[in-house]
Amino acid sequence: KDLGGEQDTVVFFTSDNGPWLIKRWSGGSAGPFFEGKATTWEGGIREPGIIKWPGKVPAGALSHEIVTTYDIFPTLAAITGSPLPPGVVIDGQDLSKIMTGQQTNRHSRCI
Repeated sequence: KDLGGEQDTVVFFTSDNGPWLIKRWSGGSAGPFFEGKATTWEGGIREPGIIKWPGKVPAGALSHEIVTTYDIFPTLAAITGSPLPPGVVIDGQDLSKIMTGQQTNRHSRCI
């Protein structure tokens, strides 16, 4: 902020997998969701994600879209105008239009 780059900085805050159930209560909680880390149940894969991009992502905006950390790379490429590598399959999708409110859903299935 002090360097004046806040308006040009995108911050992604997320987590990997759910709580570490082997550690019992000290490993965290998935709340109402079943299971945790190392499982494909909702408690193991449903994680919070927060994006801050002043002037682009409205403060307090909320989305119920299913997204993944795989989406960060193609999203940053789109934001910066960088081409994706040719001949390489990219698992993620550009979410910049969802982030900025120009689009409300992915228009494609995640899974």
